[in-house]
Amino acid sequence: IDEFGGRIVGECSAGTEQAASDIRFFSAMRPQAVLSWGNSIGELWAFACAHHDHMALYVGQGGNFYIFTIPDERLYDAGSDFSELMRKLLWGYKYGPEIPNAA
Repeated sequence: IDEFGGRIVGECSAGTEQAASDIRFFSAMRPQAVLSWGNSIGELWAFACAHHDHMALYVGQGGNFYIFTIPDERLYDAGSDFSELMRKLLWGYKYGPEIPNAA
């Protein structure tokens, strides 16, 4: 947040394996629980949105990143490397494994 807060990077376009995304970083963390996954992954904090606000980017207590696709309500485990998360979104690589909904 200190380094990227309030910035907008990238653009929605054709990507390498799927569509590339724009990313809009929030100026402050937004604590939000992804309720249907809460028991399996714990509390998450939103730090950005992507793909014209059709995705939410989260970080968990253990430093793992998650991508939530809003239209279809799917959650993806994007790993613990921030640089890799940015590469996936900005260049349009696959997000990572989908986390099944426990609800």
